[in-house]
Amino acid sequence: MPKPCVAPVMMKIPSSDELEIDLSPRLVAYFEITIYGMERPEKTADGNRATVYEDQTSECIAVGVSNYKFPCSSKMPGWERFSYGYHGDDGGIYHGRGEQHRAYGPRFGPGDTIGCGLDYVHDTLFFTLNGRNLGTAFVVRMGKERWYPTVGLDSSDWIHCNFGQEPFVFDLKGYSNQPCHKQVIDASMNQVLKHTPKNS
Repeated sequence: MPKPCVAPVMMKIPSSDELEIDLSPRLVAYFEITIYGMERPEKTADGNRATVYEDQTSECIAVGVSNYKFPCSSKMPGWERFSYGYHGDDGGIYHGRGEQHRAYGPRFGPGDTIGCGLDYVHDTLFFTLNGRNLGTAFVVRMGKERWYPTVGLDSSDWIHCNFGQEPFVFDLKGYSNQPCHKQVIDASMNQVLKHTPKNS
C-alpha cells in the first residue's frame, strides 16, 4: 500500500484573496512551470517602459520526471529510459528514446502553465495544461525508485517553477480528494493510529 506524503502547498482560501498552507496527506506528487517568452523592453504610448515577451516558436521546452541515472545536462526528459517527458514543440510524450512515444496533448509555449503529477495510487504519470488534466500519459512502476521534477530547455524563454510555494493553476486538492485516494489515506492513517501509544 502506498504511503501518503505531506508536502506544504499554498492554497487560495475560497471567496477570499488570502492564502493558507495545506498540510493534508496526499498520494500525488506535483509541480508546475509557467513559460514566459524572451524578454524585450519596449516603450508604451505614454513614454513609459514595459516588458513584453516574444514567442519562440521554433524551440522546445519539455516537462517530466527522471531518476538519478538520467543525464540531465545533455538530454531532454523522455529521451532515455530513466525519464518521462511531455514536449511543447509537438505535444508528444516521450520515454526511452528520442522519438515520440505517442501524440498526447496540445503544443505549449509562452503564456502556458504546464504541470506534472505522479499518482501513487494508480502508478500513473499525468500532465496538466493551464489547469486542465490531460489524462494518464504513462503507467510508471514506482517501486522504491525516486523520481525528480525535470525540465528540459532548448529555448531562450524564461520559466518559473512552482513546487507548492504558491497556489497551483491545477486543482490539486480536488484531484487528491478522489474517493480512491481518500480510502488509501484513511487506511494508512488508521494503521498509524492503531500503533500509536495511548496516554494513560
